[in-house]
Amino acid sequence: INKLTIQYEKSQEENEANRKLIKSLTEQLDQANATILDLSAQIRLMAAQKYGRSSEKRKPDKKDDHDQPSGPSAKTPAPGASARKRPVRSKARKPKESLEDLIKKMNLPVTDELHELSEDQRICSVCGTELTPIGRKLVRHEVRYIPGKLEIIRHYSVSYGCPECKRKSRDPRYLPGEFDIHPVMAKAPESLLFGKWVSPSLMALVITLKALYQLPVNR
Repeated sequence: INKLTIQYEKSQEENEANRKLIKSLTEQLDQANATILDLSAQIRLMAAQKYGRSSEKRKPDKKDDHDQPSGPSAKTPAPGASARKRPVRSKARKPKESLEDLIKKMNLPVTDELHELSEDQRICSVCGTELTPIGRKLVRHEVRYIPGKLEIIRHYSVSYGCPECKRKSRDPRYLPGEFDIHPVMAKAPESLLFGKWVSPSLMALVITLKALYQLPVNR
């Protein structure tokens, strides 16, 4: 009897642990699906901004004078008819949702990730002076999955310039264009899918949850 009791208690503990695991995975799946929906909305917004056509109304062709009715049978507008026409009201367009507003709506932590040149790459190819950072450029966004949470990663490429070439380019003793002062920019890692926010960790999570819950792959 004691052995059966121990086995029963052990099975109850395992069932409770399985229920907690299923609940945790379900919450993660819901959060991942919500993130995917937000990303899809952002992609549609970016596509509409980049490829959308402006709505243009065609103006009616003007009829020739000989097509206009003439003579006593031609109808003439009654006095004050134009005054009785209803004014055309223009519909106010809703302002497009900005990228920052979308990120705030997702309510996820945001982390900036800087991509810099290595030490051996920070050498000016013209004069050999060490390059110094002069700015950074936002390359892309990415949603990364860390066990237990999701976060947005903003990838920045750091740009570098040569202070010595910049100084000599302003010196009248040197010929114009003798020193190249074009900035050198560090290369950020490419995204898993071009133009998407999906990171390898998020893609792995989605594939795992789809396999776990036997969901269609194309949804």
